[in-house]
Amino acid sequence: PVRLVGILTFYRGVWCPYCNNELKSLEGVLPQIHELGATVLALSPETREHVQDNLKKNKLSFELLSDDDNRIARLYGLAFTLDERTVDRYEGYGIDVATHNGTGKHELPIPATYVIDTDRTIRFAFTDENYKKRAKPKDILKALESINAGDAGEDE
Repeated sequence: PVRLVGILTFYRGVWCPYCNNELKSLEGVLPQIHELGATVLALSPETREHVQDNLKKNKLSFELLSDDDNRIARLYGLAFTLDERTVDRYEGYGIDVATHNGTGKHELPIPATYVIDTDRTIRFAFTDENYKKRAKPKDILKALESINAGDAGEDE
């Protein structure tokens, strides 16, 4: 029997092209994700308005929510403060993280994706401090298939 499983992904913001590509990739395999009994929830420290902009911009049909002040990211050990050099570089690109997130802080989550089973066990985790690296949809689907086959965690 298919169990309802959740995919939780943390992304930096609508301004991040790597995040947008990741979210669009998830949208592209959403029918398979749903077939395997899973839902997707994406969290960003952005304000609710920016999250809504992202839904429209990328034509996403799964849940995107604002993780106010990185509260959930902090629970997962993902929140970090940008160094001054990075803040200056981003501001040179017209990205003011502190204002964009509505917190006055230059804080982001490390991009991460988790597949969480119905018993709240994390069955798949991908985190990488290199914001250019993201979980591959095929690996997420493989984790979901493994859960449905009843052998989750055996080869992890």
